Amino acid sequence: MSRRITLQVALAALAGLTACDHARPFGAPAAEPNQPFSTAFPRRLTFGVGADLQPAWLPDGSGFVYSFPLARPDNDRCLGVLPAEGGHQTRIICHVPVALDADSTNALWSPAVGPGGRLAYLRESSALFSTAPNSRELVVASLDAPDPGRVVLSLPYTAPDGTFQYGASHLCWAGANTLVFIADTVLYYATGTFVDTVTTPIEIMRIDLTGDSVALAVVPGTADATSLVTDSTGALYYTLPGDTHVYRLAPGAGVAAPYYDFGSGRVPSEVQVRGATLVGLVGGSLVRARLGDSVLVPIPGPPGESLFDPALAPSATRVVVASAVAGAPSDLWLLQVP
Repeated sequence: MSRRITLQVALAALAGLTACDHARPFGAPAAEPNQPFSTAFPRRLTFGVGADLQPAWLPDGSGFVYSFPLARPDNDRCLGVLPAEGGHQTRIICHVPVALDADSTNALWSPAVGPGGRLAYLRESSALFSTAPNSRELVVASLDAPDPGRVVLSLPYTAPDGTFQYGASHLCWAGANTLVFIADTVLYYATGTFVDTVTTPIEIMRIDLTGDSVALAVVPGTADATSLVTDSTGALYYTLPGDTHVYRLAPGAGVAAPYYDFGSGRVPSEVQVRGATLVGLVGGSLVRARLGDSVLVPIPGPPGESLFDPALAPSATRVVVASAVAGAPSDLWLLQVP
């Protein structure tokens, strides 16, 4: 099974973005105090010129971090922070000052914020207009000092089981010193003014960052995992292709146990778990499930758009999701969980 993301490459020279401009419609006045533009659901959160992707909630639920493109010829991507209910960006995190970065492309992806504001993300660099990056690094830092951070893994690499792993996605903290992610193969190709990225999952990896050491291990039984999330105990929840179950791997356990069954013919992917509430994609639709209940409840999204990258809030009452019409770059929407 593969996951495909289509990104629009901005070729025209556009003006730099401010923290307010990206997340509000062109010409809209800045909101002070920082308030959403609408209180309705589904609620559009971003209005950027390119694809907004990979939202991840802050542990306290006050907001979320995500990857977004700068409206610049070099196609840089940064991390932005938005308030939980929407509004303008309260933080922008880039690899280098934009004034010093016009001769290369630097992109930050897959953010994950853990205990104490510890931040993990994927950093890529390439020459201008290259189809694929020439440098890819898994970085650990903090929200207070996000760049340059500590490089804990350079990609591609050969995993302990001998597989060649080119990418990392679904980054999650499984404790103060443990990161987990889905290792991927990644293919790039260009078509006109678009760059297409096709990622195929390999397996779930675990990194122990105790002290100055970095220990990498394969999580057994997770080949081709289609989603990954953790909870405050460090337990892993994941899904497998063609399988209707969500599996839970408790800390210290050698074998995962079934946690929830979506039912015959209902294969989930991109599942998020918060306590007894689960959210995931089933047949292209976003649904809510609860432990002890076999009923899947649809979560209303923007009509006629494809949904991906769901992120369930710590409260389990909201989900941020990337949404796009075919062929167009994605924006982020806030949905209410029924």
